Amino acid sequence: MDKGRALILTILQIANEKNILLSKTKLQKLVFPVQKELGREYFRFVPYKYGPWSEDLVREVERMAEEGIVEIEKIESSTFYRLKVQAQKDKDFVRYVEKYIVLPLEYLLALIYAEYPEMTELSEIREKVKEFQRWYGLG
Repeated sequence: MDKGRALILTILQIANEKNILLSKTKLQKLVFPVQKELGREYFRFVPYKYGPWSEDLVREVERMAEEGIVEIEKIESSTFYRLKVQAQKDKDFVRYVEKYIVLPLEYLLALIYAEYPEMTELSEIREKVKEFQRWYGLG
């Protein structure tokens, strides 16, 4: 199996096990630091409105939805993902996913903006994230 897909499945399986509702934004902000820690690039990220963004990641999740593996649900202006099948967790990713998945999105944003400022150059929420960084003592 493709390692990028295995990473998505691992994240979604752990989210299911922990009853975490996983938004499109949180998935992006989980995949990015996991890739960085592993020194791998399964999905290409670029600076965007809310920090690092991968269109490749969005397309892969959409393919998985077409295959009946992932459910995509829109609630108001937000998009959420849920695994529709039981997935095997990839042991290479579990430790990293477990580290980040329990963190609030605000903390993940603060951490990513502090550690990867080059990914914030197009950010529309830079000032808001600076507040998060102050709250969490980051940056």
